[in-house]
Amino acid sequence: MHKPKEIKRGTKPKKLKHPAAVEVRSAKVETRSYKATGLSVRKAANGDMQLVGTEIVFDSPSQDLGNFTEIVRYQAAQRSLMRNSDVYMLWQHDTSQPLARTKAGSLKLTLTQTGLDFVATLPNSPLGQNAYQSVANKVVDSVSFGFRIEPDGDTWQSDAQGNIVRELLDTGE
Repeated sequence: MHKPKEIKRGTKPKKLKHPAAVEVRSAKVETRSYKATGLSVRKAANGDMQLVGTEIVFDSPSQDLGNFTEIVRYQAAQRSLMRNSDVYMLWQHDTSQPLARTKAGSLKLTLTQTGLDFVATLPNSPLGQNAYQSVANKVVDSVSFGFRIEPDGDTWQSDAQGNIVRELLDTGE
């Protein structure tokens, strides 16, 4: 086995000739958008508009993210949720457009062995109605999440075919 190579932030990883472990650390917030598993709308018993689905599917390779794929491990979400008890659901990553929040009780997150599920009770506002209708009409069919990598929180490896795979093991934010 040879010494892991570090990939500098801001550069795209190149395919490696031999399998190697590499690590990148950054304080930069990264976002990932995935077609949501089971993203749907529903009305609560009291008539509130809700979005439901699975935010992150664990142990499943992402689409190509620019010369690499990514796998989110259960422990990454578990550790992040232990550190961050106040999680927001934002419209278009815009902090001025919150849809739901765990601290307010409008966002419920459930960590399962297969993924991170959510139920978001939307505000009765034009923003909430727009989000609800956009999902109901299948205009919006994906969700995304933002994260920071904690120290030693990811690994980069190349598989036998030379494909770069990043594993997220410990995330924050």
